[in-house]
Amino acid sequence: MTASHTPGPWLRTDTADYAEIHSAFRPSSQAVALVGKPEDADLIACAPELLSIVRRFIALPGGSWHPVRHAAEEAELMHDARAVIAKATASHPSQITGEQ
Repeated sequence: MTASHTPGPWLRTDTADYAEIHSAFRPSSQAVALVGKPEDADLIACAPELLSIVRRFIALPGGSWHPVRHAAEEAELMHDARAVIAKATASHPSQITGEQ
């Protein structure tokens, strides 16, 4: 499946009235989104990274963890998931749990 969206990563640039979301590869290109709330801009800018993590998870055999073979993958995926959730919510990765 080929992505029809603007490839990530995306970056947030603040203006006086709103935030612009741009491709990191083409920051001078047309904005992916114009967003009024900073909190929403952080979440939208993380969308490509969040999508990547979900794709990595479902690519695992059966969508589940094998206790031995996938221990390293699980640890890496959980680390990356916590990091991108922290980025999207302006939190520290150590504060990220499975709760909202």
